[in-house]
Amino acid sequence: MFGVILIRMKYLFTLLFLLSPFSFAEDEISLLHLKPPNKTEDPNTLWVWTSAESDCEITKKQLQKIVEGSLIRSRIKPADEYTDPSLSVQLKCMNVSTFNPIFDLTTRFGYFDFARDSSVFFGRQYNKLGMGQKKMDIETVIKDSVDEAMEDYIRANFLVD
Repeated sequence: MFGVILIRMKYLFTLLFLLSPFSFAEDEISLLHLKPPNKTEDPNTLWVWTSAESDCEITKKQLQKIVEGSLIRSRIKPADEYTDPSLSVQLKCMNVSTFNPIFDLTTRFGYFDFARDSSVFFGRQYNKLGMGQKKMDIETVIKDSVDEAMEDYIRANFLVD
C-alpha cells in the first residue's frame, strides 16, 4: 500500500515539475538578424511588403494602412526603398461558408537574395490563424502580429548592444 502511494506521489511531483513555470522558460532568442547588415543603413526605416488575397474582407490597401500604423506607433518610418531586413505581411483567406471564413496571416522578417533571385525569411515568425472572425477582429489580429514583430525589431536595433 505504501509503495503505491510513493509511486503516485512520484508521478504527481513529475507532473507538477513539468507544469511549473521553470519548464516553460524560453532561451534568449538572438535578434541579430533584425539589424541592418550595413552600418550605413538607417534602422529607423523599414521596407514593408504586403499582400492580401481577393477572398479577404480586408483589402491590400487596408492591410498596408494597418501595418504602417504599427510601424509609426513603433517610431519606425515605412521606407520607400528596399531595406535589409524587410518586413513581409501576407493575408490569405478562404471562405468555406458564409459563417466560417478562415484567414492565415504570415508576418515575418527577411531579405531578398539578389544573387540567387529568391527571398530568404528568418525563423521567428509572428503568424496567426483564425476562423469565423469579424473584419474588425482580423484587423486587431494583424495589428497585434505586426506590433509583436516590431517589438523584436526595436529590441534588436535600439535596446541590445
